Amino acid sequence: MTLFISPEHSESAQRNGFSIEDPLIPLEEILGGGPPRDGIPSIDSPKFILAAETG
Repeated sequence: MTLFISPEHSESAQRNGFSIEDPLIPLEEILGGGPPRDGIPSIDSPKFILAAETG
């Protein structure tokens, strides 16, 4: 048995590691951008202030 998967078909089912099934907009309109995966560092020691202190 031979199974052929075309690159076009497999690309349309997944984009940037996310499964895209039945998209609401055309796939060619989905653009990459923003920070990479895990590119936003965590906040290890946040400083909390009261809303009244924000001015």
